[in-house]
Amino acid sequence: MQKGKIIDIRNEITRLKAQFAEWSAGFLEDQVSPVCWTTLHDSPYYLAWCDTGRSLKAQYDGSQRQLEQEKTRLRQMQEAIRRKGYGNAISDPD
Repeated sequence: MQKGKIIDIRNEITRLKAQFAEWSAGFLEDQVSPVCWTTLHDSPYYLAWCDTGRSLKAQYDGSQRQLEQEKTRLRQMQEAIRRKGYGNAISDPD
């Protein structure tokens, strides 16, 4: 079940990465996307577009943190099972 969570999070990260790439591709030629990480992002011209990119980045970063937490939890669960005397067939069936 824990491995399934990790796979789901990895899939979410891949999806967010693709969305972010799609979001930035339209403005890559004009080199506008870097403006979203400056003070110009508050201007009416950039605000909605930058908010989308910043939201995608925040979701991506959050998913990365969640992935690390779930990996740590999986390692702890596997170690606890090993300490109880069960072999790898129980603690790491895949």
